[in-house]
Amino acid sequence: MRSEDFLRRLSGDEPAVGLCSMYPCAGILESMCKGWDFVWIDTQHGQHDFASVADAIRVADMMGIASVLRPYSHDPGVLGKFADLRPTVMMIPMVNTAEQARNLVAELRFAPIGRRSYGGRRVIDMDGREYWKLAEPILMPQIETQEGVQNAAEIAAVEGVDILFFGPDDMRLSLELPINSPVLDTPPLHDAVRKVGQAVRAAGKFGGIVAPTQPMIEFSRENGYQLFVCGGDSAFLADASKKRLADVRNAVTPAGAESAGY
Repeated sequence: MRSEDFLRRLSGDEPAVGLCSMYPCAGILESMCKGWDFVWIDTQHGQHDFASVADAIRVADMMGIASVLRPYSHDPGVLGKFADLRPTVMMIPMVNTAEQARNLVAELRFAPIGRRSYGGRRVIDMDGREYWKLAEPILMPQIETQEGVQNAAEIAAVEGVDILFFGPDDMRLSLELPINSPVLDTPPLHDAVRKVGQAVRAAGKFGGIVAPTQPMIEFSRENGYQLFVCGGDSAFLADASKKRLADVRNAVTPAGAESAGY
């Protein structure tokens, strides 16, 4: 999906729901992405490399959904090489200041606005040598620390920043909270979500967040968020396997007998 089409969807106040891809397997994406609006392809904490990212973006394009690519670094060479794969969105981790956001804009935009290098192979193959005139990837910095929350309004106001994504796990560590603290039941997390939502609304931008449940989606929508990550391949595979294992253990173990276990 092209970036302008995805932004148009968000501008119409139509929420976008998606899932996270950790494992480098195009077949898994083809199986699990039907009906979703986007897939988040993770190279920071997932197992994707450059080749598997290219495959994942091709799958997303084929299925008509947006591709959200998270690189593992702010390094200009990494950002430019991944941007040349033509993702819909570039999600950048650990953005804490407006200065960092401005540097990211510069690395992902061509001259005279920025300093991104011309010549990406896939994007030329797909869009021709004039590709640099077309819409560039949506920029979505992640707000994942107390510093990031404090500077969220300034980050959201940076020209070229389109979406702020609230990252809950690193925020929990930043706040010295247990890693599984529920957002809705933990006042510091609750307040941080609100502050980032206020920042994006004030700047006329969009908000993204991890929201795997209906109450979390409803709370997030009330606070200015439109893009929701609702699960991912690692959890889906593990949860389905555990459920099936419990079912078959019950089926093969005689009533009253102890399971031998493995």
